[in-house]
Amino acid sequence: TWCSRFNRALWETEFLDEKLGQYTINTSPVPKEKLAERFASIVKLMLARDDRGSDRDVFYAELGGFDTHDNMKERLADRFMELDESLEFLVTELQTQQLWLNTTIVLVSDFGRTLTPNSGGGSDHAWGGNYAVIGGSVKGGQALGHYPDDLTKEGPQIVGRGRVIPTTSYEAMWAPVAEWMGDGELGPLSASDLNTIFPNKEKTGS
Repeated sequence: TWCSRFNRALWETEFLDEKLGQYTINTSPVPKEKLAERFASIVKLMLARDDRGSDRDVFYAELGGFDTHDNMKERLADRFMELDESLEFLVTELQTQQLWLNTTIVLVSDFGRTLTPNSGGGSDHAWGGNYAVIGGSVKGGQALGHYPDDLTKEGPQIVGRGRVIPTTSYEAMWAPVAEWMGDGELGPLSASDLNTIFPNKEKTGS
């Protein structure tokens, strides 16, 4: 019933508030950016995993302001500064708390941007974009996928205004993350499992 769910929500809020208050952030000072504050809360939730009865989690944090239809250079400089400082804080804190080797961070965007500017010095909605996967157990330092050979409007992957047709599926990035995370009590995810969860992982531009 609504009443029981409401009471459950109140109990969970009080429970988390009490448990999270038992853990401290070692990296000081915590950057003042909102994203860094969210990361600090996520680290505390990770530290409280035994209290919460969880052996693995998925956390989500959002940073807006990238829909740069005007003044793109100035706005991106500000956004990237917050992202850089917040990520540096998060990685440092995860390392300090001995959580880094068991953490994977995926940076995604909902869509790419045009390669050519608009009249307002900005970019517009497009298709293909870039994503990043970092973590203590990630084999990093690699650029995967195929970079377009021709960025002009005659390029085979370019569709109007510098919109790029992706060569690697969005799901192809998530499949190995799920495979790494899914090795639990029921055993590792099989190829059939991955194909069911990510039916478009082998399809270009999906």
